[in-house]
Amino acid sequence: MLPTLHWLDFLTLGGYIFAMVAIGAAFYRKESSLSEYFVASRQIPTIVVVLGTSAALLSGISYLGIPSYAYRVNLIPFATVLGMPIALLILSHILLPFFFKLEVVTVYEYLERRFDPSIRLLSSILFLLTRMAWLALLTYGPALVLKVATPVPIPSWALKTTELLGLDPQIAIWVLVVGISCTFYTVLGGMRAVMWTDVAQFLLLFGGLVVALGYAISQVDGGAVQAWQIAHQAGRTRIFDFSFSWTNGTFWAAMIGGVFLWLGDMGTDQLTVQRYLSAKSLRHSQQGVFFQMLLQPPVLFLLYGVGLALFAYYQQHPDLTVQNIVNKSPDALLPLFYLQHMIPGLTGLMLAAILAATMSSLTAGINSLSAATVVDLYRRHLAPASSPEQSVKIGRLTTVAWGLQITLLALYIDRLGQGLMEMSFTFMGLTATLSIGIFLTAIFLPQVNTRSLWIGVVAGTGMTIMAVANGFHWLWYYPIGATSLFTVAGLMGLFSERPPPHSISGLTYWTRDHPLLPLQETLEIVQKN
Repeated sequence: MLPTLHWLDFLTLGGYIFAMVAIGAAFYRKESSLSEYFVASRQIPTIVVVLGTSAALLSGISYLGIPSYAYRVNLIPFATVLGMPIALLILSHILLPFFFKLEVVTVYEYLERRFDPSIRLLSSILFLLTRMAWLALLTYGPALVLKVATPVPIPSWALKTTELLGLDPQIAIWVLVVGISCTFYTVLGGMRAVMWTDVAQFLLLFGGLVVALGYAISQVDGGAVQAWQIAHQAGRTRIFDFSFSWTNGTFWAAMIGGVFLWLGDMGTDQLTVQRYLSAKSLRHSQQGVFFQMLLQPPVLFLLYGVGLALFAYYQQHPDLTVQNIVNKSPDALLPLFYLQHMIPGLTGLMLAAILAATMSSLTAGINSLSAATVVDLYRRHLAPASSPEQSVKIGRLTTVAWGLQITLLALYIDRLGQGLMEMSFTFMGLTATLSIGIFLTAIFLPQVNTRSLWIGVVAGTGMTIMAVANGFHWLWYYPIGATSLFTVAGLMGLFSERPPPHSISGLTYWTRDHPLLPLQETLEIVQKN
């Protein structure tokens, strides 16, 4: 029989959510520009960019899924950090200079200048659909776990309403609380509210991980050394598996896939790059990338370490109730441990850390979805002559629309068949591969025109589908899809008409020092070709 939440825990949880909403709403500005609303007028300090980006990347899926994965499987995905320096070097010294030179709000604006509106539209829609579904999964996953670990009392009228709508009342309450509160302060404060609340949330979730790891190790007889030995004997510490396999996670899958995984998450995804574009200058943004490279490995180490410590603890102190719940809902592991062992008040604070991981990614995602909708769709295709004031108004409306859409979708997602981390990377791998391949082609293959790129997109899509259908490990989705797109587009470019030299002036790695043509002139050349 599991203990229930103390009233102090509910007070802590409620106080945390109220504090985040209050801080976010404090950044509301009635008169706001498009640059202010979506990139905070490019005035965010470097440290805030670093912590805000880390909070956006460290979602509730990671916070719950990575300890669960280490508990159930091994440490092989941790080896993806070895590919991080390569990915971040490409982001810092190749991608960001283009984005800042063009003064873009969304990264997909660059693709139109390099190719044509169809490529920009494709990439933006891929991002919108992928991140919408990922954010719904992000909102649903922790709600499912909190339902199992921390059931809350539901009024009879709410029970009847959820039954009528075919909803699980426990999941519905968590989804609605998180979805509505995040949407509210993101609408009001825009990117500035998102970034500053993300700082507070990162500090809470990082502190929560330190406390969780220290407390879990303290409960293991023999401490950290014994915890490692127990996990090692069970194969949970396996990381340097140098065998090669397409279907199993090995070191090579993590190392090679890690380069593309980090490049997709941090280099070609609007959710993350939008934070770097909020920095004061290119130099400050590049500094943020460098500090991000120093910060991510310790955070991941804590996440995997918590999983190993919990494995050792439950090996020494078997608990059939916990084991049965984890077998059905793998990602309930960490909150179950909190519920069993933390004192009242501290349990609520640790659960608030889980919500912090969820809310930080959700607000970041909603804001970036709104930015892509307004800049890439509304201003580009529907109302090119709209005023800045009208665009900001539409930005607020689309923020509400995306927040509601994600919340409603999360309410109706069925139970997951595997852990959150596997589900997240599998889904993102299906579409992020195309975005990575498109950007790499745009920058490194100047001979590729729009038609050749579209053929590459078809090839990359087909290869990714093949990898999924044949049971390839999810870490291989990223390199297979991206490299096949890049290779086929490059080969087709050799046998097709090349883009006019002046149309790619300043827009590829090889022509980066050439003068950049005015926007209107570039678009006219693109339309003629």
